[in-house]
Amino acid sequence: MSLKDAQSAVIVAAAVAACTIGVTLLLEFVFVVEVSLLLQIAPLSVYFLYTFAHSRLPDGLDRSRNWAGLAVFVSLLVIGYALV
Repeated sequence: MSLKDAQSAVIVAAAVAACTIGVTLLLEFVFVVEVSLLLQIAPLSVYFLYTFAHSRLPDGLDRSRNWAGLAVFVSLLVIGYALV
């Protein structure tokens, strides 16, 4: 693993962790909505997808900001689903 790959992995992991914690805190303390554990940890699926699929994607798509954006998008979907 090169230094650039390690840096990308840390960026994606940090974004996914922040999104997972943010979803849990927002739903529990701000919106006071109780949801299942699977919904709370849904942003972690982005990291698992990154781990297994990022080497198979073209270089134009395999950027850490794209994966971080996907984590934010999944988090917003979870929050939207929980509020409906």
